[in-house]
Amino acid sequence: MVTALHAAQLCKETTGPLAPEFVGAQWGRVDHGWGGVVDLPQGYTAEQAIARKTRIAAALRGDEFRLFIDQERGERGHAGQIRIWVADRDPHTRDPVTSPLVKAREWSLWGEVPFGQDERGRAVSLSMIWTSFLIGALPRMGKTAALRLLVAAGALDPHTRLVLFDGKGGKDFAAAEQVAHAFGAGPDDEVAKALVVALRDLQSDMRRRFKVLRSLPDEVCPEGKLTKALSRDPKLNMPVVLVAIDEFQVYLENRKHGAEILETLTSLAKVGPAAGIILALATQRPSSTVMKTDFRDVIGVRIAMRVTTREFSEMILGSGSYKAGLDASKFLASHKGVGILLGTDDGPLADKGGQTVHAHLIDLPQFSAICERARALREGAGTLTG
Repeated sequence: MVTALHAAQLCKETTGPLAPEFVGAQWGRVDHGWGGVVDLPQGYTAEQAIARKTRIAAALRGDEFRLFIDQERGERGHAGQIRIWVADRDPHTRDPVTSPLVKAREWSLWGEVPFGQDERGRAVSLSMIWTSFLIGALPRMGKTAALRLLVAAGALDPHTRLVLFDGKGGKDFAAAEQVAHAFGAGPDDEVAKALVVALRDLQSDMRRRFKVLRSLPDEVCPEGKLTKALSRDPKLNMPVVLVAIDEFQVYLENRKHGAEILETLTSLAKVGPAAGIILALATQRPSSTVMKTDFRDVIGVRIAMRVTTREFSEMILGSGSYKAGLDASKFLASHKGVGILLGTDDGPLADKGGQTVHAHLIDLPQFSAICERARALREGAGTLTG
């Protein structure tokens, strides 16, 4: 590994005071690969190492998809310390793991939601409260399946209100109509108009919620945001709302309603999460028309699966992500369901930087069964609406 770092011009010598040093345990076996923590010589940064990942992989005579480099952060790490792990084989080609939600009787969005596994097979979970989500990818690379995970979690929480629209109009989310407060499928004008109505209602309800939150004593609403207890108080009528839209670019490109849909979604993304309104949006065409900067930059969590170019990758993950070593255009066609997960708000993902995640899988029969359980949960809790 030291020789590879030297070949990538990350050190001037392989032994002596100007050579990289392993921290703690030496380079050794870690899970299904090899790894260690390395202190780069003074003057070299973790950012440089991440940017030269391809050169390091070439020096190791291995595929770059088997090499993972992250900066060691926190009190023990520093700007020149990196954690390197080299997998025995490309971990992105593993078969997807079935989501734990498939067997769950019920789930709460106020807890962690299982989403997938990292390259070493470790569980990756999401916190869905007080944030919003953007998923982008080419067709058939796992974008809709990833969105389905979020919808399934919301469906299994009987205290979550679902607003669900599907720009394709296929079967991907048809089973959720039985539990959704508002539902629409297809690109037609009447569906786009129904989305406008649903978003207008949410915008109005968002304003009402903030008025209610302002009126509550500090000990009940300490941060000015919705809490679990407040969301389940029927007198307040402020349940968590999950707004999931697949192929949302279809509605933004609608000539009659697209401009208003974009404006309303931007408004909801900016302040809606604090009032319990969560956006989960998926697109296969992250064009500059769809992904306007002021809209994307208020999305708290972004997931980029395989796209065509690094420019498209940055449209999802944000400007500067390519220089940080995050490029979803490098994924292969065999990397279905694999994406870069990036948190950009003040949530728990933000400090981790970009993570490569293989999303769990819920197939259509499993999703249908989840939605049937979800309807029974809502009927039992008295929360079925719409």
